[in-house]
Amino acid sequence: DLEDGWAIMTYDAVLAADKAIKRAASPDAERLPMPEDVRSQLYTMNSPTTSVPGAGGTFWFDSTSGDVRNRRLPVVELQPNGEIRVLGVFDQPG
Repeated sequence: DLEDGWAIMTYDAVLAADKAIKRAASPDAERLPMPEDVRSQLYTMNSPTTSVPGAGGTFWFDSTSGDVRNRRLPVVELQPNGEIRVLGVFDQPG
């Protein structure tokens, strides 16, 4: 659902993971990358020059905490009937 931002955030997460997996893969592609190698590659996406051009905008990760930076963040509220109400979309500082 594009209204609450989940589809875009999921796409961007998979895009970042794909980029990290490809960077962590061995050049001869004879072995799958280890999880720690993929995590290390995510931590190298830590500035505007090494960012991920996602559907929700360009973002990167804090190299210390791993938190995402430069994101638009939807704030939602789950209603008692199960519907999601969007309270707002806010820019997160880089």
